[in-house]
Amino acid sequence: MQNDLEDKELKKHIIELEKKLSIMNMISENFVKNNKLLELLLNTIPSPIFYKDIDGIYQKCNDSFSNLILGLKKEEIIGKSLFDLPELIPNDLAQLYYEKDQELFKSKDTQFYESRVLCSDKVYRDFCFYKAVLLDDDNNSLGMVGIMLDVTDFKSSQKKLKKSTKKLKEKNLLLKKLSYKDSLTGLYNKRKFDYLFEHMLNTTKRHKFMLNFAIIDVDNFKLYNDTYGHDKGDIVLKKVAKTMMKVLTRDEDYSFRLGGEEFGLLFYSNNKEDAFDLTEKLRKKILKLNIKDKSANKKVSVSIGLITIKNKDTKQKSIYKKADKLLYKVKKDGKNKTYNKEI
Repeated sequence: MQNDLEDKELKKHIIELEKKLSIMNMISENFVKNNKLLELLLNTIPSPIFYKDIDGIYQKCNDSFSNLILGLKKEEIIGKSLFDLPELIPNDLAQLYYEKDQELFKSKDTQFYESRVLCSDKVYRDFCFYKAVLLDDDNNSLGMVGIMLDVTDFKSSQKKLKKSTKKLKEKNLLLKKLSYKDSLTGLYNKRKFDYLFEHMLNTTKRHKFMLNFAIIDVDNFKLYNDTYGHDKGDIVLKKVAKTMMKVLTRDEDYSFRLGGEEFGLLFYSNNKEDAFDLTEKLRKKILKLNIKDKSANKKVSVSIGLITIKNKDTKQKSIYKKADKLLYKVKKDGKNKTYNKEI
């Protein structure tokens, strides 16, 4: 009777052991499967991944790290530190990485930095290093996991983008300048004149100095064009413009081509007399260019109508009309003169 009971207990115990063994086998199989899955995942990831212990010894790495970075089989890497691979990693570089690792182990945190790496194919690549410390239950450092992200193409694209952006800005700036410049003479155009005139009128209202506006017209220009042709006429306009730029040299002196053979000046002065002297200097210098004009039996000259603005509330349109009337009077009185008026 007692033997039967013992046999039953023994059988029961054996069954329990078999169940436990079955469970252990299942766990072991799952572990192997999971380990294989993890291995597959790591090797599928194109970014180099590695695991080092606290002594800097490689314990794990994926295919990308072994093939791309070191160009070695995993068996040649696992169990070694960078100091054990002097043919691939110079000692000073190994020391630098070691110090980085020690900083990370002390912080027990994460680490991020960029570095240029000479890869196994002898090509330099830019990598972002992401590292994190593995801790045990007592918060002791066991090792570190590192991931290297190749940013070479990204940095190259950034450089290209910066270069393209710079070129685009330069072109936009050039277009902006061109939109305000007369293509023939290089002087500011009517569009710029309208903007600056309004701006400078507003400025003079807040200061004591005077703003001056002059209309300059090349005498007998239509006749000159008919006699010598438009190409020669363009040369005259360019020479007049160049002389204007030489005479008006201060930062707030502006010269314009308002249209055809008509030019304009905007500049500040202390009084009416100074403004007149400046425009007369310009008129005389243009005459001294000695550009022969057989059609008028003389040299190319200009007529100038100059307005000095004392009344701060005078409008732009009104000023322009008054300067145009003065110019008309100069033309009527024989040309090649400067008439000025203060308003």
